[in-house]
Amino acid sequence: SRWLEAARYLDETPAPVFPLKGADLIARGLAPGKNLGATLNILQKAWIRAGFPRDPAVLQALVDQATGQSDDSFAP
Repeated sequence: SRWLEAARYLDETPAPVFPLKGADLIARGLAPGKNLGATLNILQKAWIRAGFPRDPAVLQALVDQATGQSDDSFAP
């Protein structure tokens, strides 16, 4: 029965959607191009590791780290 509960939960729970776009990083001063795509990829991985946060302050901190606008080290 636990397996069925887990399967039902997975079927009924929507997948998290990455809340940031390239335009968000362009607004922070990144130029369009390969670096923008690479930064978005790193940022998405950090977002997943952070547990899919939706809090604007947490998202802002992740963007700051990914764009080098934070004193914290960013681990891709």
